Amino acid sequence: MIDYRTYPRITGSLRAHSDIAERLHYRGDTDELLRRRQQSLNTDSRKTITWHELQQLFLKNNSNSAIESQIKQLRKYAIEFVGSESDSSSTDSVCIYLFESFR
Repeated sequence: MIDYRTYPRITGSLRAHSDIAERLHYRGDTDELLRRRQQSLNTDSRKTITWHELQQLFLKNNSNSAIESQIKQLRKYAIEFVGSESDSSSTDSVCIYLFESFR
């Protein structure tokens, strides 16, 4: 049987004969950390518009019946994508997605 206590531990040997321990204290670039934090704050702070707000925005700026029919048509397409059994919040999110993709 092999007595493992007589052999040195491989992690201790690696630390003693390499520069692994020095790299453990590397903190990285602080500018990169600040940039990533700012980027995450920017993505979180973006205002998301709801379907109701988007409808009101269209109808407020244009009182054209063609725009109303196009809004209704977009809503019908969203209902076809999601399914008629789904709730209105998922239908609204698909409406926004369709609007964003065809914008």
